[in-house]
Amino acid sequence: MPWDASTAGGFTNGWPWLPLGDEHEIVNVTALERDDNSILRLYRNLIQLRQTHPVLVNGKLEGAVAEQNVLRYERTSDLHPTNKDPFAGTPALHPTNKDPFAGAPALHPTNKDPFAGTPALHPTNKDPFAGTPARERLLVLLNMAAEAAQISVKSGTVLISTHLDREGTKVDSQVKLRAGEGLVISLEQSSGGPAVR
Repeated sequence: MPWDASTAGGFTNGWPWLPLGDEHEIVNVTALERDDNSILRLYRNLIQLRQTHPVLVNGKLEGAVAEQNVLRYERTSDLHPTNKDPFAGTPALHPTNKDPFAGAPALHPTNKDPFAGTPALHPTNKDPFAGTPARERLLVLLNMAAEAAQISVKSGTVLISTHLDREGTKVDSQVKLRAGEGLVISLEQSSGGPAVR
């Protein structure tokens, strides 16, 4: 992908060693950055979504099915540390160890305050996860067809659409997917309290 519309595509002040595409003057990073509906914007938004919702990376995959040419699945994750042992798999950090900070003097609790500037993580807070749901559930819908599809869903809020125009939209019972559209929906927690596995 060329960086800009210049003769060398923004790669060099000389001549690039590979030829540029015929449309490099209109299809380049600079042009895509100006377009609110560009593939570049979609990829940046998807990367940000993965960073703000770790369940997309390491959550449990549940209920993967294809229905009406739509692939659907959920990614679920327990978020609150009381749901499980947050130190599982990291024995060096487990609180039952005598000194979990041995070898990491910058983080050692005898230092002045390693959490300065991060009040949400400060150990003097009663519960840094207060307000965090017991379980995060994201529904991913991908319409693989060249026509629209109507799909049954649980209540939730659209986090992203591949069309970049439905973020924040509430959905309840049904959602219409446009041809080739993908959605990630944050499903609401059931009113009966946190989900228990």
